[in-house]
Amino acid sequence: MTSIILYIIGRSPEDDNISIFYIVIFFSIFLILIGYILTLFSKSDKLRLKIFFVYSIVLLISAVSFLIISYYSAMSYNNRGWSKYQSKDYLGAIEDYDKAIKLDSNLALAYNNRGLSKYNLKDTSGALIDWNKAIELDSNFAMSYNNRGWSKYESKDYSGAIEDYDKAIKLDSNLALAYNNRGLSKYNLKDTAGALIDWNKTIELDSNLIYPWFNKGNLNFFLKNYSDAIDDYTRAIELNSNFALAYYNRGINKDSIGDLSGACEDWKVAVSLGDEEAKKWITDKCN
Repeated sequence: MTSIILYIIGRSPEDDNISIFYIVIFFSIFLILIGYILTLFSKSDKLRLKIFFVYSIVLLISAVSFLIISYYSAMSYNNRGWSKYQSKDYLGAIEDYDKAIKLDSNLALAYNNRGLSKYNLKDTSGALIDWNKAIELDSNFAMSYNNRGWSKYESKDYSGAIEDYDKAIKLDSNLALAYNNRGLSKYNLKDTAGALIDWNKTIELDSNLIYPWFNKGNLNFFLKNYSDAIDDYTRAIELNSNFALAYYNRGINKDSIGDLSGACEDWKVAVSLGDEEAKKWITDKCN
């Protein structure tokens, strides 16, 4: 319906200046005037009452239509913004999220997604403001709690991050990313057992996520479980063969169990993928 209206008046659905609000207002005023004129020429009070009733219904329908049209227009901008975000056009995504929010200031999803784009542009304070707003608008928005938790994690507020991850998991017990991220916060608070439980849960929910395997590898290395660490890094590499740091870390673990040849092979791959640190190990150990 929106596209039809916009086409009739010769504008594009993506035109920055289009205002559906004014279209609805125009038709509403037009209907009111018609109704008023009809009542002037009506000699019957009953007929006037019927006309008033009919036009009240029409105006109510117009108002509801406006809200529906605005919502779906806002969602269209939000969805296009998400497409731009996925192609790493973060500025373009923010422009679309701004338009979505202008059309529907209560669209929590647009605030959450705009926060992600701001975060990727290093605007961490702006991202946090958007995630707070998303939670204010929708206190059951699990992903916004997860995102805000990550912001707290990066500022080293690990306990605060865990609170947000707990809330996200309470709202969505299948949100694998929240378990993974909570595990990182627990690890930084020296709760290695709790971290391992969370990473195992992440893998149980989604075994194709790379980072819980990588995180488990780091934990097993810390605990000197080198063979287990090698298995974890290997799984991460199977999921992403260009994961330079996984090759680098696996090489260190292979060296720790005396497999220098295997370690050198991993470090060489890491170097080919751009890991400069691996060069030092090759120089010290492989020549």
